[in-house]
Amino acid sequence: MSIHSNRSKTGLVDSIVRKAKRGKAKRGAVVERFVRAFFANVSPTDCAESGAEPLYGAVTSIWEYAQSRESGTAKVRVFNPESKKNGWDIGHTVVEIVNDDMPFLVDSVTAELNRRNLTVHLVIHPIMTVARSKAGRLNDVVEEADSPDLVRESVMHIQITEQTDPAALKDLQAGLSRVLEDVHAAVDDWRPMRVMLADVIAGLDLQAGVVPREEITETADFLRWLEANNFT
Repeated sequence: MSIHSNRSKTGLVDSIVRKAKRGKAKRGAVVERFVRAFFANVSPTDCAESGAEPLYGAVTSIWEYAQSRESGTAKVRVFNPESKKNGWDIGHTVVEIVNDDMPFLVDSVTAELNRRNLTVHLVIHPIMTVARSKAGRLNDVVEEADSPDLVRESVMHIQITEQTDPAALKDLQAGLSRVLEDVHAAVDDWRPMRVMLADVIAGLDLQAGVVPREEITETADFLRWLEANNFT
């Protein structure tokens, strides 16, 4: 990656920050931290190919969408940006997701898109540490810190081939919401299931005399293999 490419990205992000902060004097610093976190891991190539105006539209759109979120719930929006309605247009369908950070989110979302034979053109997926009010209002974006009042959130902007059928947009949004509910359930249940697995392994010896020893041994070996970081 060239120095020129990095400088070009830096200049582009700086220009988006300045534009995004206009008229937001009281929250300008929060806006800047959000914008810089959003673009932190986007490659200079993706920045150059996307262009300043579409990227400005993308980050300001999801900034507004992320302003409120109830803890433990995923926000999912699927839409086609329109210049008159949204102030920007990219010729792609946009998926926006704001969720608690957890494993398997990107894999699960892209698997659902692939299942529907939808081509993904761009994925921007920062993990942000945020402070929210009790009502879920976004108060700040901060550096990593150890505080019970802070939440790590997954913020996703995904561009797919444009879908013009309103029913298809609605169905995709519902499908992605179901996928995220499944991921949330699996992540929440993972540790209790590991505990139950350990209990089952410990109780296998009680089956001696009822079940042939070779079956007990084979089952125990398999369950121990699962328990040894193969559970997922």
